[in-house]
Amino acid sequence: MYLLLSSMLPLFLFGCATGGVQPIPESGSLPATASATAQAATSSASGAGLPDLETVSELELSLEESILLMLQNNRGLAIEQLNPVIAGAYAQIERGRFDPELFASWQQDEEQSSEVSRSTEDVFSVKGTDERASVGLRKEFASGTDVEADIAHQRSISSRTPEQQEARLGLSVTQSLLRGFGPGVNLISVRQAELEVEASTYELRGYTEALMAECEIAYWRYVLAREEIAIFERSLEVAIRQRDDIVEQIEVGALAE
Repeated sequence: MYLLLSSMLPLFLFGCATGGVQPIPESGSLPATASATAQAATSSASGAGLPDLETVSELELSLEESILLMLQNNRGLAIEQLNPVIAGAYAQIERGRFDPELFASWQQDEEQSSEVSRSTEDVFSVKGTDERASVGLRKEFASGTDVEADIAHQRSISSRTPEQQEARLGLSVTQSLLRGFGPGVNLISVRQAELEVEASTYELRGYTEALMAECEIAYWRYVLAREEIAIFERSLEVAIRQRDDIVEQIEVGALAE
């Protein structure tokens, strides 16, 4: 058992055995250590030359092979492997609140009207087009600071006035002084999500260790039952031989009936 645990657990639950949950990255893929190691254990089980359960009616397995087959075919374990991944996804969502956000907008307004000249009292039409475009970047920090930088451009075209263009470069910094001030407040949801990841990882580790222990207990009970059956069969063979010897001695007259 100890040899098995020392060889299987580092492979199957490497992320859990390192003394704590790994920090959630700022960006990139989700922290799915438990799922990755579980898949590694499953692939090692499938690549270890184990027979197919659907094509073999009787198996001769060692303790290690029994546990590998259990890890490979246990549906409850396959479901439990998803819990750390799901918790890691929620933690990544919470961290996404502090990721940079790129935004852009474009707007076009067209206007057509009729005006009367004050001097000649002639009626003429006026057409105008306004275009506004902006692009920028905003980011929220754990300290409660919001930073936003943007570039805006506006263009006005009218049949009565010359074309006008206006460009603007802006930078704004906002710091919360009361509500939402400091990392201790803004990182609560992130810390809670990280704790959920750690808890789900340890739950997966405990669930796997319990399955391995149950599998080992069942294995040794089966071995003990087979040994007991073998002892009974040998005892039966001895009793049959003794009976045959007695019958033979009676037939030759060595013993009285």
